[in-house]
Amino acid sequence: METIADAPSTRRLFEDLIGNPQLSFVDRDIAGKFRSLILSLPPKYAQAKPWYKMAPLEVIAITKDDKSIQRITPKTADKHFNFFEQYWSYLLKSGKVGKSADNPFLGFRGKRKNGRKARSERLIWSDEQTQKLFASPLFTGCLSIHRRSTPGNLIIRDARFWVTVMGLLIGARENEICARKVGDITFAQLPNGNGIPTPVLSITGSKTEGSERDIPLPEALLRLGFLEYRVLGRDAEDPLFPELLPDPQTGKRAPAFSGWFTRYR
Repeated sequence: METIADAPSTRRLFEDLIGNPQLSFVDRDIAGKFRSLILSLPPKYAQAKPWYKMAPLEVIAITKDDKSIQRITPKTADKHFNFFEQYWSYLLKSGKVGKSADNPFLGFRGKRKNGRKARSERLIWSDEQTQKLFASPLFTGCLSIHRRSTPGNLIIRDARFWVTVMGLLIGARENEICARKVGDITFAQLPNGNGIPTPVLSITGSKTEGSERDIPLPEALLRLGFLEYRVLGRDAEDPLFPELLPDPQTGKRAPAFSGWFTRYR
């Protein structure tokens, strides 16, 4: 998987193909042009000897009439667009673009699968359910670590707190969050980020089609102290949530969270 720290990355590819326009100028025409240009590139354009020293637009220009050359697939283009969908959502939530602005990268990716794959997708919470959860003792204060449902004065920022918040704010699945290591949080320069590195969560190792992606961490999560509590000063290979003990059979950490959360909510 390519992350936005790699070369060529999604961010770098956008700059190579489109440039670095002001956020207010990025619209669906630009997004559509970006996708069209991605689909015009050969899959190994950055590594293959004829092209690896060329800029992507040069590669497109000299290969456009050669029908024998394979091109990047829509599935790969979807991965690039998945990042920008997440990034634009981050911009909206953090106020870096107007709240009335539509996400220009939405609607380009292929339709999701029906049946079993559809059932494995994330649950969408209503506003009422979300408000009720955030008004519960987990976030307003509980009596003790063993009495999380009873109102009190303790806000315990452990895995139960963070995984719940992250699931609601970034829309990732429980196992995608619980399985992360500290090193999956990196800092990257994003387009028009004013030179300030943005914390990014890399979702890797998923078996679900097209689900590997990079997600800028929302400002709301950072204000809660996520980096200070879970990332800074820790070894990159450490589990992000070591208190979630792996299942003896599957090795997954999510069951240690999901069982409790099903009862709590």
